[in-house]
Amino acid sequence: MVQYICHADLGTVEKVESAQSSRSVQDDPEDTDADREQHVLMVMGVFHLLMALCDALWRVYILGASRTAFDGALFEIIGILRSKEQAKFLSPGGPGFRRMHDIIMQDSIARFSHAILVELRRKYPATPTFAEWMTTKPSWADVVSLADDVLKKYLPGQKFSSQRAKFPLSERDPVFENNQLWFRDILTYIEHYKAGKAGDIGRLLDTLVPASFIFKAAGKHKYAVHTLRHYAFLKHGCPPDVARVVMQSWLVNPTGKPDGYRGVDWLVERNNLATKSIYSGKSSNHTVATLIKRSPLIEILRQCHLLIDRNFALAHKNDKHKRPSISKNNERLHKKYEEDRVFEYIIGREAYSIVNVWEKGADGCKKDYVNKVLDVEELGDAGDAGGTRNVRSIDLNV
Repeated sequence: MVQYICHADLGTVEKVESAQSSRSVQDDPEDTDADREQHVLMVMGVFHLLMALCDALWRVYILGASRTAFDGALFEIIGILRSKEQAKFLSPGGPGFRRMHDIIMQDSIARFSHAILVELRRKYPATPTFAEWMTTKPSWADVVSLADDVLKKYLPGQKFSSQRAKFPLSERDPVFENNQLWFRDILTYIEHYKAGKAGDIGRLLDTLVPASFIFKAAGKHKYAVHTLRHYAFLKHGCPPDVARVVMQSWLVNPTGKPDGYRGVDWLVERNNLATKSIYSGKSSNHTVATLIKRSPLIEILRQCHLLIDRNFALAHKNDKHKRPSISKNNERLHKKYEEDRVFEYIIGREAYSIVNVWEKGADGCKKDYVNKVLDVEELGDAGDAGGTRNVRSIDLNV
């Protein structure tokens, strides 16, 4: 029997798996494998996973107690970058994926560059700026060494929680510690985002476990368990050939350009937008029959629109605005980091110690999911048309 890999959001995955579970217990001898939905293998979409991770960071660092708990917190950064939109970030519906994603990306770029600048001043006091340091013509090994020092010093290590519990608050710097935790979480998000764009399946797979910790700590329990199940399925719960096929079909590159990879679920949503909204017809033509007829033609219609735009765009008679520059925002953020001294360890500073979401999420996952039978279903032999699905007991070393 031919197997079909379906990429979807969590709601669709749950519905299909529920149908498979209910039909697997039917004892009708006339039921075929297709009746039991055995030919469908559901895969979590990368795009929806990224949006869920973005929403989890919003829940933890905006809706939680850490919103204004320390200098350099995300909400203060929002006040600098989008002062007129702060209320949208506090609304129950959230700011939306694109708005939150842009804030995370801008903060991460400025924060990482400022951390490198602070470490540069400490390591090379004679050249306190990037421009002056570049005049010394540093080697690539010097650049890598500087970046490694930043990651070792400004990210929480394995002994972070034990060190925080060992000393009282008066003998620590909670501002520095809180910024370490936020720095680590946004780098986790960026690693997931960049790995997906580059088509690096190995890196993308490595981000699933820490992402499940963030989901669990943020209260997105379904995403936490399904992310762990998907990771366990690819690592232990299916034959290597099936895992390789799933991972190779996880991303697509519609344009063929570098960093042009997207999740299959993103492509499905894009086609849905074109089918149901852009080329769906209007008034009396907006019918199901019209949608079905035009759905195979959406790419042709899109190319026609692009061709007309390119041929009839009179650039010399219109104002062509340059792309927005983020240099001024970076300067304002650097000034904020400098004033708050977020990358300096100063004993005695007072601030609320935010929760280590990795530790909280890992403890919750160990309690709820590990050493239990996870519903990780094996496909059986890839060429076995009547292969049954088996449930394996998988231990995850979290």
